[in-house]
Amino acid sequence: MSSLSGISVRDCAKACNENSCVIGGRPRCMHPCKSGVPIELLNDRAVQDAFDHACTALGVRNIYKTARGGIMTDATMPTTPEAAQAALQTRIADPDWGGKLLANDPATRSDWENLSKIAAGDAEAIASAKAAKPAAGDPPKTLEQLAAESDAAARSRQVTSLLDTARERFDISPVIEEQLRSGATVTQTEFDAVSKLRAQRMNDPDWSARLLKGDPIAGRESFLMSIVLSSEIKQKKKEESTT
Repeated sequence: MSSLSGISVRDCAKACNENSCVIGGRPRCMHPCKSGVPIELLNDRAVQDAFDHACTALGVRNIYKTARGGIMTDATMPTTPEAAQAALQTRIADPDWGGKLLANDPATRSDWENLSKIAAGDAEAIASAKAAKPAAGDPPKTLEQLAAESDAAARSRQVTSLLDTARERFDISPVIEEQLRSGATVTQTEFDAVSKLRAQRMNDPDWSARLLKGDPIAGRESFLMSIVLSSEIKQKKKEESTT
C-alpha cells in the first residue's frame, strides 16, 4: 500500500499521525493543500521529492517547481530583500499562483508569507533562508546541521527575550549576559551551594514576600540562582574522579 494512501485535498494520508507526516517524516504537516514545505527544508531533496509525489497524487501544482520544471533549491531560494522582491514579482505575474493566493491556498500563502518577510528585511526569515542555503562550493547541509542551527537561533531569541524582561526589573551585568548566551557549565559544588541557598531563601518569609512584591534585589537574586540551577553541570575529568 502506498504511503500516500487515503490522501485527498482535505485529508492527510492514513499513515500520517501527530508524530510524523508521511511527506516530510517529521511532526509537522506538509500536505500540499494545507501547509506546504517549511523554508528550512526547501534544500532537502527527499522532502521535495515526496512533496512532488503528493502533488501528483492530488493533481495539484507544485508551487516549489521553477518555471523550467526544476525543484526550488538553495540556488533559487532568495536570501536578500532584493532577491525576495524579485521572486515575489515573478510569482505575482503567474496567474495560477496569484489565483491560489487569492483563494487562500495554504501552501501558496506560506510561500508568499516567507518571501514577503524576507523582502521586508525580517531578520529571522532571512536567517532561516541563509541557514538552508550552503555556501558556494559547500555540500548541502544535513538535517542535523539545520536542526542544530535552528535550535541555536531559537535559544538566542529566548535568551534575548529573557534578558529584556529581566532588565525591566533590575540591572544585568555583561558577565551574566555572557553566562546565559554561552550556556557555560557550573561545577557540582557551585550547583549544590546555590541549591542550598535557594532553599534557604524560599523558606525565608520576608525574602519570599519581597520577591512576590517585585523587590528588585530579591528578583535579581532569584534570577541569578535560576541561571546556575538551569546550567549544565561540568563533568569531572577521569583523573580527578579517581584521585
